[in-house]
Amino acid sequence: MDAIRPRDGWEFHQEREGGHVEVKFTHEEDEVEVTVGCVSGVPTQGG
Repeated sequence: MDAIRPRDGWEFHQEREGGHVEVKFTHEEDEVEVTVGCVSGVPTQGG
């Protein structure tokens, strides 16, 4: 996750759990959450 470079006041927080990664982007009142995992070696959104 070193390549994540949020801009314009956005921050990110990550958590690794059970074979997937949850990333939450926040900016003031806004929030976006993404869960990513692997299925047969292919990155898949939704873990």
